[in-house]
Amino acid sequence: MIIDIAVIVIILIGLGVGFLRNPIKCAIDFVLFIAFTFIFYNILVGMDGQILSMFGISFADIGKMEIGKNLYELNNSLTEFSKSLNININGVDPILMNDDIYVEAGKALVHAVFFIISSVVSILLAYVIGWGIYAIFRNKVQNIKKIPKMISSVAISFVCVLTFVAFTFSPIYMISNNAYEVSGYVENENTTNLITFLNDTDSKFQDYNKTIDDAFYALSSVQSDVDVYQGKVIQFDNQSEDIIRRYLDIKNRAVDLSKKTLEPTEQAVVEEIIEKTTQHEVDVENAKNYVENIKKDFVDLKNSIDSYVKHADSAKSTIEDLHNTAPKVDEYYSQAVRGVKTYQVYIPKMFSFLGNLNFGYANMSKTAANISNLNDFFNLVMNNLDTLVNDDSVKFVNALKIEADKVTDLIDDYEKELKDVKDIYNSYKADIDNRILDGENQINTIDSELSKYEEMISELERKYN
Repeated sequence: MIIDIAVIVIILIGLGVGFLRNPIKCAIDFVLFIAFTFIFYNILVGMDGQILSMFGISFADIGKMEIGKNLYELNNSLTEFSKSLNININGVDPILMNDDIYVEAGKALVHAVFFIISSVVSILLAYVIGWGIYAIFRNKVQNIKKIPKMISSVAISFVCVLTFVAFTFSPIYMISNNAYEVSGYVENENTTNLITFLNDTDSKFQDYNKTIDDAFYALSSVQSDVDVYQGKVIQFDNQSEDIIRRYLDIKNRAVDLSKKTLEPTEQAVVEEIIEKTTQHEVDVENAKNYVENIKKDFVDLKNSIDSYVKHADSAKSTIEDLHNTAPKVDEYYSQAVRGVKTYQVYIPKMFSFLGNLNFGYANMSKTAANISNLNDFFNLVMNNLDTLVNDDSVKFVNALKIEADKVTDLIDDYEKELKDVKDIYNSYKADIDNRILDGENQINTIDSELSKYEEMISELERKYN
């Protein structure tokens, strides 16, 4: 608003001066003003490096700020996070992740300031030097009639003051117009929704982290105990398989002997062994099934634990991704909000159309991704902001709501799931020792019988083979 008032005051002063001055003097001042402005501007641009060095800064310092690199890292965080949410985002424009473009934009901003300085200095010099030139023509313009003189003087003075306003304030309005548009995205509802949602969800998820950590701690004790029984189950399984192999071996050997010409008493022994082993077939099968049931219970228990761990790991991964992203986004947003609130106090609006004028002061090097001036740069920024705020942020919020609900449901289910795992384990633990002991007794009984038969078979084999 202050700048708007300044523009109005300058225009009024220019008109007032026009009523009092000679049109020739106004014309001389006007020509000198335009000439001096561009002369001084080009001199300042040619010395921009030396001028900045007087203040202990350089354009290279802009590159050292690593704005593009920071945006690259932020974009990577957003992209990786979006993948975990199964959404596709446009992200930050690759051109904006190049530090060179900010160096060029910095130069254009400095040159815009140079143009303002040149305009202000030139109007003062033109006024002073104009008196010397006017003195040469002064005697020849004394006879101009009052009314034509006043009209022409006011007209030339008005054109001169408008040119001065355009030269001096167009860079200011150009920057302020673009900054005002950027500030609109900062205060956009989608932006505030995203930041609020990210922060709230991150805070909520961090509380869940403790729940998951506690669950992991409780689960680790269960896993340790279960691992102790894993060896017993494997040993039990091996014993049952060994019994089955021995049973089949003895039975097959007895059948082979029965085909030989044996003494009656020996033939009776072999037939008895075949009969007994056949009777034990049910016992062996029962022992085998018993072992298989124990193995199945053990596998089910392990699967329940693995499932729990998998779900918990998935939730922890999502929580970690969000925690890595939310603070970065919040930091950039907080900086932007502070900048906007500070700048909005001074944003001029009444003569915003002046920001569309460019007298060469805002041009940028073609090496900066073919962006020719500051307006092109700001248009790129605004287009990217529009995509980020009105497209990407909406996708993020919608996807995060779904993911947050999933994680919330998972967390709520974890305590029940962990309780189920504990119940299964406690039931398993209370029964497994007896079941293993019972199974071992069955195996030992069969083993003793098989050992007796094996001794008898071996003796006959030695005799007849």
